[in-house]
Amino acid sequence: MALAVANYLGVFLHASPFVLRCIAVVAVIFFMFMHLRSVEGGGAFQTIITAFKILPFVLIIGNNENYSTLEEFVEYAKAHPGEIVMGETGTGAAPTVAITAIENALGIDVTNVTYEGSADCVTAIVGGHIDATFAQAGNATAQVEAGNAKIIGVLANDRLQAFPDVPTFAEIYPNDIDFEFMGFCVISSQADVDPAIQDYLSEKLRAGIDSDTFANTLKTLGMQTNNMTQAELKEFLLQQLDLYGEILGNR
Repeated sequence: MALAVANYLGVFLHASPFVLRCIAVVAVIFFMFMHLRSVEGGGAFQTIITAFKILPFVLIIGNNENYSTLEEFVEYAKAHPGEIVMGETGTGAAPTVAITAIENALGIDVTNVTYEGSADCVTAIVGGHIDATFAQAGNATAQVEAGNAKIIGVLANDRLQAFPDVPTFAEIYPNDIDFEFMGFCVISSQADVDPAIQDYLSEKLRAGIDSDTFANTLKTLGMQTNNMTQAELKEFLLQQLDLYGEILGNR
């Protein structure tokens, strides 16, 4: 939505790319603030029920003779500032913010190229047009299995169930990476829905998420989730809000 707002205004304002980026950053923070702070304060906006997918972002690369591990990638990036080209999906979007986060934390500098979506970024990697991207693993599973791409790092505290041999950033850089970068799909309701109905929905939906059928479906897609309570989910989302605000504010 933030990107749509910025692009829409750009048609009429004829603003520079820098100004549009600033607008998008402000819009991202505003929309996240409205959504999550209203939940925290019991506002009338909406109430979080559950999340059926919580999945960390991973660093995906192509077949590259200069690096094949996370350590090699970071070392090469430090030795060749701006040379590595990373695909992202627009200012304020999660892959873009993830790039900014690791640039800040690890002291590297890469060149960004914007695509319409993460699948397009992965396709560009396979085609040799860019070197890497941040995305959720499901976007690259088929290409990884085909040997056309490789996942070399997970931006989370724990390794991925689907790729247990891939280390986390925190494992390799414990003094520099103290955050998780997650993608999630949340189910919510209007805040004025009867609390008993909210509790019922949360109970039934969480039971479905715990089922073998749902777990197997996620597994086939290279996905996973963390079946949090409503209170745990609210805390998690507010932590993500604070992370986005910190990174975008320091950009």
